[in-house]
Amino acid sequence: MTSPLTSGKSPEAYIQATREILAKYSSEVALDPQTNSVRRLAIDLFRELEVGDLQVSDLQSVINTLGGNVLEDRCETFRSRHRLLAEDDPSAELRGLLEALANKGEAVYRAAMERVASGVVFTAHPTFALHRNLRRAYVESAISKDGTPCREELKSIAAKGLYQDDSISLMMEHEDVQNALHNGQAALKEIWSLILDVAKDKFGDSWKTIHPALINLASWVGYDLDGRTDIHWGATLHLRLSEKAVQLERYAADLNSFASSNEELKGIASKLETAAVHARTAANAFGGDLDDAEVLVNAANTLTPDNDAKLITLKPIIARLREIAVNSDDATAKSLLLLSSQMDALGLGTARIHLRINSAQIHSVLQHELRIATDDVEFGRVVLAELAKRADDADVQHVNFADLFREQMTARRQIMLCAQILKHIDADTPIRFLIAESENPATIMGALFLARQYGVADRVDLSPLFETPDALERGDRFVERLIEDPAFVTYVKERGRLSLQFGFSDSGRFSSQPAANMAIERIHNLVGSAMTAHGDLDDVELLVFNTHGESMGRGAYPGHFRERFDHLLTPWTRTQFEKKGLAYIHEFSFQGGDGFMHFDAFEIAKSTLLEVATHILAEPNVDLDDPFYKRRDISWDFYRKLREWHETLFENKDYPAALLEFGPGLLFKSGSRKSRRQTGASAGELGLRSLRAIPQNAILQQLAIPLNVACGFGSAAGNEPDRLVDLMRNSKRMKSLIHMAIEARNLTSLPAFRAYGCLYDPSLWFAIAKRNDRANAQVYRRLGYLFSDLETHSSITKLANAITVDLARFDRILEDVEGESVTADRYKSRLDMHVFHAVRQALMMRAFSLSARLPEFSRRHGSAISAETLLKQITQLQIPDTVTKVRDVFPAEDRRNPKFDELLEPSDMNASEDQGYSEIHTELLAPLEEIDDAMKDLTVAVCSLYSAYG
Repeated sequence: MTSPLTSGKSPEAYIQATREILAKYSSEVALDPQTNSVRRLAIDLFRELEVGDLQVSDLQSVINTLGGNVLEDRCETFRSRHRLLAEDDPSAELRGLLEALANKGEAVYRAAMERVASGVVFTAHPTFALHRNLRRAYVESAISKDGTPCREELKSIAAKGLYQDDSISLMMEHEDVQNALHNGQAALKEIWSLILDVAKDKFGDSWKTIHPALINLASWVGYDLDGRTDIHWGATLHLRLSEKAVQLERYAADLNSFASSNEELKGIASKLETAAVHARTAANAFGGDLDDAEVLVNAANTLTPDNDAKLITLKPIIARLREIAVNSDDATAKSLLLLSSQMDALGLGTARIHLRINSAQIHSVLQHELRIATDDVEFGRVVLAELAKRADDADVQHVNFADLFREQMTARRQIMLCAQILKHIDADTPIRFLIAESENPATIMGALFLARQYGVADRVDLSPLFETPDALERGDRFVERLIEDPAFVTYVKERGRLSLQFGFSDSGRFSSQPAANMAIERIHNLVGSAMTAHGDLDDVELLVFNTHGESMGRGAYPGHFRERFDHLLTPWTRTQFEKKGLAYIHEFSFQGGDGFMHFDAFEIAKSTLLEVATHILAEPNVDLDDPFYKRRDISWDFYRKLREWHETLFENKDYPAALLEFGPGLLFKSGSRKSRRQTGASAGELGLRSLRAIPQNAILQQLAIPLNVACGFGSAAGNEPDRLVDLMRNSKRMKSLIHMAIEARNLTSLPAFRAYGCLYDPSLWFAIAKRNDRANAQVYRRLGYLFSDLETHSSITKLANAITVDLARFDRILEDVEGESVTADRYKSRLDMHVFHAVRQALMMRAFSLSARLPEFSRRHGSAISAETLLKQITQLQIPDTVTKVRDVFPAEDRRNPKFDELLEPSDMNASEDQGYSEIHTELLAPLEEIDDAMKDLTVAVCSLYSAYG
């Protein structure tokens, strides 16, 4: 062991020393092909920790200092993706596109500007790995022109601790999304203002009759019940009423800012203020315990009666503001038009809302409530026809809040909730009703029956989510069967749109992100063809909601926004839609803490929405002769092999064994939603399938194997890699897919992954025991015996071998295309990644060693708890829970009562049973907690290498 790693050095000195040691060990691979620099450095660090020459605090300073550097690099990448931040006039490109459109005539311009063509949806996925202070500093650093002071603040905050427990709750997530929406609203008004400016320059006074739309904002934060049972229906109403109050206050303040000389406008502002007070009062009432009938009745009677203060439609106000605008001076007219567009877009809330449930909840209604008897568990054509008839014949049932109180079926209750929102909160603004894991058209027809039954079908957009492998394979046939049904056709014509949602997260974890993207593109095109071939859907828009995240593992393209949007809805698809004359709306999501940062300040929200607007209006940059599309036999053969490789991997027993033994322990709570799906089956029974996409992706990141993006290409190339090489060289579409895989490949480290397996290799611990004194040897042998009964080491080794073979093939293909330097460049870029993993592995070994010293304890502490059980929990990295349990068994305080010393009668009994166990607390529990703190910092540092969590 070299001296630079002994205690007392600066973090920078440690970092440089570890880099040098890694480089030295790596250079020895020519002598020993099994040399693993990460494993060797981890063992070096562990030895120093064991003898006390190195402290956990030393390593924690390395983590946070190096993590600050990585976070700064991540911030630079983030900033580069927001290319408009560096522009003196970030709106110039959009202005040019608007002017070119205006040159085609007022009618063309008006038609394009007055329809919603795209939408941003905020979703509360658990990706809040960066604490609030760090996110604030991160965004300020990204938006600063002269970034030095902001970057220093970012690194300073990081140096104090990358991890901080924000105790995140649904209400905190809601606060964060409301901040994002506030900035998004302001940015959207800037775009609308530019639309009006161009119209004013081109069309004279008629610009005062143009009502901009183009982009909309939506949120499902507080409204998403897919896989969760912790959101009470009353909380949804409380949040919606709170949002209504806030938005009414904004409308009134906006109007008051320019209405000083107009009594009518002042009167409208006063009406809005009164309505805001009413909404706020109702929101507070619905914030109580609605499981108490008295509280519920009070809340309902506050909201439901009609009175002058209760405002449920803005249509008359919007119409009057637009009438006034026509005869007002230019400044007032523009202000009125912007306000009326905001009212039209958002309605009586800060954004449009998406309610989301799972298809299983619809099936419960079909089976138990509607008493549809069928042996067809897939709900086939007979059921489809029956549901269509019921939807046609449904009599509208009016409900009150007692009905919501009594209803136990989630799907029925959520539709009833839509009815109450439309009746008592906002009668005009449509509600999206998303149905996750949709695999059968009867699911949607069941939802349509419920919507008809409660009188909301005219204002609720029912939207299936295609994300499972079966749904991606059959999604086009799913839609074809729906539009064969007259009842459904009547519904979508009534709504004016067919709404579909596509999930990139689950689809990507089952079949890989590149394969999922190909499958989703296929469904986009097939659905478009089915709609245009139908003959009776000419006036129906196709709404495509692509639900991706901020990481590559959840479908975020590692490039500029224009490349990201092209990845979600490809230029080829957009061109095909336009050729067919199919009007479409493209929506996409910004998920959780990572996604909200694109809207955490006005400047960055404006940059984001300007990118959205320019992408909508720019001509798709498509190569119509792209061999990817011309040679479908080659590209789809590649797709099938790529998907097959990943589906085979998912069924491989070594895959969950490698990930689930200790992988979940590398994570921490990063949102209010649970990491496992809330089902009746146990996690053990379901394995990886019970884990959500975000934690699975997060584990892959933390183990340095983002395989659901990087892997499969080499194997899919098969025995004819030249065909893939030709596509990579000549196909723009294939280049985009490969680029994503290359980025993930650069962030893949098999040495780091294999080194984790080594920690669970009994031979390692027996070897360490052999070189230690008797007392320590016993501790290490205990670990060796424990790991002898686990398959973790062998599973990681076998999984790493499979990945090695695949990536070796991929690397040879990349060398053919990009040159042999790619491998050397990749190694240099991964040095800091290897430092993180070596440090973490040393900390894990130290935690194992400390826990193996835990003494056996008596049965009086409960037969369910043993030292062996607690040791196993530590090796699974369940450190906080284990510390809590050990504290209960071994309390620190001295429980002897000094009053007993006054007893005159002597005793020969040893009172040690009543003594505290302060030594265990100082020698075991406190060090374990220190290690756990450092490990949490490491998790944040590692996820920053991937520019997102999960």
